[in-house]
Amino acid sequence: MKKYKDIKELKSDLYQRTIWDDIRYYGFYIWWNWITDLKWRVPNCLERAYYGIGHADVWNFDYYLSTVIIRGLKQLKKYNHGCPTNIYDKYKNQIGLSQKEIDRLAHNEWLLVLSIMIEGFESAEKIICPSKLNIKKYKELEIKLNKGMDLFKKYYLSLWD
Repeated sequence: MKKYKDIKELKSDLYQRTIWDDIRYYGFYIWWNWITDLKWRVPNCLERAYYGIGHADVWNFDYYLSTVIIRGLKQLKKYNHGCPTNIYDKYKNQIGLSQKEIDRLAHNEWLLVLSIMIEGFESAEKIICPSKLNIKKYKELEIKLNKGMDLFKKYYLSLWD
């Protein structure tokens, strides 16, 4: 048995990780947790397939909705075929613009609005699950979130393609 000079030497020896600790952790613990989590993962997947939402989705409902909305907004931006009438009407009333220019300007503004909404909900994800988030960064994310939410509220009934 090894003899230690002081408590610091004992602690450093106790907390020193080896490759076998990693093998034991990654080789057994993670897989065991995944298998034991099946008891709630399977029912949650079935509930999500049948009802559209599972019981585990409401544990952190704000994060779940943010991820769903981000995916939907990105899909809408990628396969966009039109824009809301209030954006279109803003350019339609300007004199001297051709129909093609009106369509292009309105479409570009709609893509910008969608980008701001996406950025707002991505900020919400970062606020909900912070990792080394300082006050300055939090304030910036909060401003982006508020802008995105305001636009989401304004164009909620126009989120279709």
